[in-house]
Amino acid sequence: MHYLFQRFWHSVFAFISLSSFLYGQAPESAKAVNHLGMQFQVIDKDSPLFSIWETRVVDYKTFSDETGRKWDAPDFEQTGLHPVVNVSWGDAVAFCRWLTLREQTAGTLPEGARYRLPTSAEWDKAAGLSPVTPQNMHRADLMAIEYPWGGDWPPPRNAGNYHPDLRIDDYNFTAPVGSFTPSASGLYDLGGNVWEWCMDPYNNALDFRVLRGASWRMRTPSDLQTRFRVGNIMNLRLDTYGFRVVLEIPAEQMDQTLEKMIPSKDEAEPLP
Repeated sequence: MHYLFQRFWHSVFAFISLSSFLYGQAPESAKAVNHLGMQFQVIDKDSPLFSIWETRVVDYKTFSDETGRKWDAPDFEQTGLHPVVNVSWGDAVAFCRWLTLREQTAGTLPEGARYRLPTSAEWDKAAGLSPVTPQNMHRADLMAIEYPWGGDWPPPRNAGNYHPDLRIDDYNFTAPVGSFTPSASGLYDLGGNVWEWCMDPYNNALDFRVLRGASWRMRTPSDLQTRFRVGNIMNLRLDTYGFRVVLEIPAEQMDQTLEKMIPSKDEAEPLP
């Protein structure tokens, strides 16, 4: 009887975790966690799972150590919990492929699931922005100035990690991930810390890729707008460039995969 009682409550907990997770209302313990300790949140039923923070030094160093891929630390001090920088678009894509194979080999990910960079449109949705199409691009609400913290300038204290001249945070360079208040979707540093590589070509240029989210070096109102994007050569490595990973899982494999990735209440680790 005691065994059956335990099994019953385990099933109830799993059901509650998956249901709340899929509708974006999950508590900390219900986030999906991979073997590197990266945590993922569902945005909606049509989007991939988003890493709640930018890829950390500790994550990328594991990849670099195992594969021998070149990576140079920046000239400023970082810990393992800071976002990795000095990575190109190709480096970020290679990390995603390596992580996919690693998790599939471990039996966590099924075939058909994969880690990758988000598209710029997926990034928009994760940031709470309405999609812009040729049909609606002149709508007033889509043209409104919007920052990660709202519509006012200058940014308030601790709005994110931006240029020291703004005097809103205590970091001169990158900040540890999770240092500031998350977005409504539960994601950290959608504004500031590091520019995030996306999958998309920039303005249809084959060797340029989109970057979103601004960085610790940005300070002008236009640069900090949530909808603002830049593009650069895909093999460029800068100390303001990093990336965020998404996890794409086929719908028919979602529940089974999340059951493996959502830790129990006792196993769940706090944010860094």
